Amino acid sequence: MKLVNPKLSYIEKQEWHDCLVSQEVRDAYIYQDSLHEISFHQITFDGCLFENIHFQNIQLDHIDFIDIVFDHCDLSNQMIECQYFQRVVFKNCKLTGTSFINSRFKDVEFDHCLGRYINFSQAVFDKVNMFDCDFQEASFFESCLKKVDFQNNHFENSDFFKISHQQLNLSSCFIDGLTIDIESLKNLIVNSYQALQLVKVLGIQIKDE
Repeated sequence: MKLVNPKLSYIEKQEWHDCLVSQEVRDAYIYQDSLHEISFHQITFDGCLFENIHFQNIQLDHIDFIDIVFDHCDLSNQMIECQYFQRVVFKNCKLTGTSFINSRFKDVEFDHCLGRYINFSQAVFDKVNMFDCDFQEASFFESCLKKVDFQNNHFENSDFFKISHQQLNLSSCFIDGLTIDIESLKNLIVNSYQALQLVKVLGIQIKDE
C-alpha cells in the first residue's frame, strides 16, 4: 500500500540533553543514546530521525509522533499508549513487549521489526504497512484495521479476537495458534493451509476415511 512518507527536510544533529532543556523534539537527527534517565511529557515529536537509539533511559509520557523515522532503535517494553502516530516508520526496530494500547496509526510502516508480545489492543490502523516482522504472541484484541497491508509477518500464537477489519489479508503470514473469534473470521483472506487451521474455530472436525 502506498503511504505518505515522513517529512524530514530540515533535520539537524541534536543531543537528548538539548531536547530535554527545551522540552522540544523537532527537526532533529538523534544518533546517540542518553547516558542518564530523562523524561518527556505531553509534547509532540515532530520531523525526527532516531538512529540506533536505545530508549531504555527515556520515559515517554503522552507523546505524539508525527513525521518520524525509527531506524535500528530499541523501544522494548515502552508504554506508548493512547498516542497518535502519523507518517512514522519503524525500520529494523526491536519492539519486544512494547505497548501501543488504544493508539492511532495513520501512514505508518513496520519493516523487519522484532516484537514478540507487542500489544496493539484497541488500536486503530488507517493505512498501515507491516512487512517481514516477527510479532509472535502479539495482541490485536479489539483493534480496528481499516486499511492495512500485512506481508510475511510472524503472528504465531497471537490474539486477533474481536477485531474490526476490511478483508484483512493474512495469506502470506504465519498464523499457527492464532486466537480469533467467528465474527472476526468474516471476510478474512487466508491460504488453503491456514483455512484448515482456522476451521477449528467453527467447531468443525476434519476426518479423512
